[in-house]
Amino acid sequence: MAWVGAILNIVSAVVGIGGQAADGQAAAADRTAGWKLAEANMKTAGDQSAAREEAVRRESREVLGAQAAAIAESGAGLGGSNRLLMQQDAGLAELDALNVRYEGALVQRQYENEALMLKVQKPDFPLPISWQAKRARRSFDWDVEG
Repeated sequence: MAWVGAILNIVSAVVGIGGQAADGQAAAADRTAGWKLAEANMKTAGDQSAAREEAVRRESREVLGAQAAAIAESGAGLGGSNRLLMQQDAGLAELDALNVRYEGALVQRQYENEALMLKVQKPDFPLPISWQAKRARRSFDWDVEG
């Protein structure tokens, strides 16, 4: 009669393995959807970054043009310290645009890393049923002579 308990334990393990396999397959599908979403977000972040960078450059050109017009209108001339001021402002505007590009690149890398982590993450599938059954057989005493 000791063998009945062992068989019930094996049947229970096999049924549990089926549920674990379904859970593992659902987790794998979630990971696949996750890395595809992260890759799409990476592309979107790059597109948004490029658009923001261009907007910053366009705004900077407008401001620098208005500054040059105001200096010229004042009659102070565009040389000397006014020229240095305009060059400095142009340099700072370029740094602003590059900071926007850099920020976008960081966001892209974040999504890229997320996608890579999800791609290479080992699935949490249980051992195949045949391995589980072998394990179960070894863990029980099959001596029915008692």
